[in-house]
Amino acid sequence: MENRVYVIGLGVGDSGLLTLNALNAIKNSDIVITPQSKKSKRSVALNIIKDFVGEDKIKMFYFPTTNNEQELKKVYDEEAEFIEKAFLNKKQVSYVTIGDVSIYSTFNYLSERLKNKNIPFEIIPGIASFISLANRIAQPLVLKGESFAVMEMSKGVDKIVSAFDIVDSVAILKVGNRIENLMEIVRRIKPSYAYLGIKLYMEDERIVNLLEDDVQNIKDAYLSLAVIKK
Repeated sequence: MENRVYVIGLGVGDSGLLTLNALNAIKNSDIVITPQSKKSKRSVALNIIKDFVGEDKIKMFYFPTTNNEQELKKVYDEEAEFIEKAFLNKKQVSYVTIGDVSIYSTFNYLSERLKNKNIPFEIIPGIASFISLANRIAQPLVLKGESFAVMEMSKGVDKIVSAFDIVDSVAILKVGNRIENLMEIVRRIKPSYAYLGIKLYMEDERIVNLLEDDVQNIKDAYLSLAVIKK
């Protein structure tokens, strides 16, 4: 392997869905940086890779879930400096992240910093969560001639509903505790299908048919997303 940083998309919660390239990079790394929210009690990324890498090679990166720009800058500056030092010491570094690197990834805060330090990195794709859910429910996200959008639940009900004027399907990420907002979208769209996926491919996975199932007892859908097709 060339001396560069490997940035690896791990897909969702199933280690069996890792690509061969991802697995090879992880196994050949001296350091595997594994991000975890400071608020979270566990790391999904760590759980996916734990059987493939020794604990002595894992370096946890605890990132803040905040909009405080100064706090974010400090944490990511420090992480970029750590990677730079390891790289200059000829250590093979991999940075892993759930889903695909290009979609709401923590690495996006590091990429420009590494570019500015002239540290080469290669991205190894992972399976995005909305692709995983569409396949889990055995439904096409789009058919020939159709289009889809990916949006965060935080964009709000009106904006997501308006997206259906342009596209045929919407993947709504980070649903969290906004279940009632999600159901309002479903009521207004009257879709052909609508599903909520919670903790895909994990032991406590739950897939909810929003047109048929009772959602009253779902209060906070951690690691959740929905796919809706009009």
